[in-house]
Amino acid sequence: VFDLVVDGGNNLYISVFDAVLVRGGAVRKLTNTGATLWTQRLEPVATSISARPRALALDPENNVYVTGETTAAYPGFSN
Repeated sequence: VFDLVVDGGNNLYISVFDAVLVRGGAVRKLTNTGATLWTQRLEPVATSISARPRALALDPENNVYVTGETTAAYPGFSN
C-alpha cells in the first residue's frame, strides 16, 4: 500500500502496486468493514513499463485524484 485516504462515510481508498503479477497498480475503495466496493487498475501498456500509483486525494464530492509514476515513457509522452 502506497497511500490511503478516508472519506466522510468512513470508506477507505488505497493505492497499491503489484510488481510480480501485472507490473501495474490499482486504486481500490473499501467499506469501513473491508468489503471492496470498486477497483480501478492502472495497467502498463508494455511489459517494460510499470505504472505505480503513489498519493491519493479526495475532493468534497469524493472524486479521487491519483498521482504516481511510470518506469518509462508511455507512447506519445516523454519522461
